[in-house]
Amino acid sequence: MKFKRVYSVVSCIVVLSLLLAGCSTSMKLGRVAAKFGKALQEQPITSATAEINCGLRATSMGLTSDLHFHTVTHTKMDWDQQRSYSDIITTVSAMGADVQETMQCYSSGESGSQVRYVHVDGLNTWVRMENQKRAVDIDPKLILALMDKAAENAAMEVTENTVGGGDHYILRVTFTAEDILDFINSSGIMLPDEFKDCDFKGVTVPVELEIEDKTYLPVRMQMTVKGINDSIVTALARAFAKGQEIQGVDIEMEDITLLFTNFSYGPQEIPLLPMGAAEKALDMAKIKEIQN
Repeated sequence: MKFKRVYSVVSCIVVLSLLLAGCSTSMKLGRVAAKFGKALQEQPITSATAEINCGLRATSMGLTSDLHFHTVTHTKMDWDQQRSYSDIITTVSAMGADVQETMQCYSSGESGSQVRYVHVDGLNTWVRMENQKRAVDIDPKLILALMDKAAENAAMEVTENTVGGGDHYILRVTFTAEDILDFINSSGIMLPDEFKDCDFKGVTVPVELEIEDKTYLPVRMQMTVKGINDSIVTALARAFAKGQEIQGVDIEMEDITLLFTNFSYGPQEIPLLPMGAAEKALDMAKIKEIQN
């Protein structure tokens, strides 16, 4: 199928870029990268768990509060039908108390763009997120160019796996926010208006990928967004329709970490969007207009 063919092309590009990095560091890194790419081509990831952590300190009228956000997302994917489903649990911790919200996200790319509907359990409300360009439609050459810019700083270490024996390979590479923005603008991915005037100078995204030595499949991948400044904090708040809530509040945000684990490769049963959900869903773009 077309989607599988494009997915294979993307995998090859990732491998090629890491091989380029291997030429400037070590041949072993290049060999591991090649085997990793081949393994992903033969066994595309069909489910995974993502954890997002972030802390911030908010000061208003002389009072300071420390908050921590922890989001766990379990996602299942069907590459052939271009559909996915996610269960999302977000916990906000402040002053010794936790507030939790659960959501479900239904995503489909069959219409020619990525369409996403989210159900917020606490409000019993459906929200239609803004459409996004499908990954299948991104020019692979642009992905290659992005990876090629980061290839010079790629590195690898070998660690002993004390649980199952053997070794694990840990590959590291760092992207700059400016390079990522160039990729987004060139590829036609929609950058939310809230972020278009942000100052991304000094923002970096280190990525660490751990690979199992027998299958060469991923064990975990961790990404960190470093160097977050006031303009990005404001943009994030507005992107989540919280613009009015942060007016007059001084916010300091820590690094955002994203950890991907629990990779699976077999067929997944993807739930269909419930009947009537699309018709009664609120438009996220309009919500942001009102709340910001």
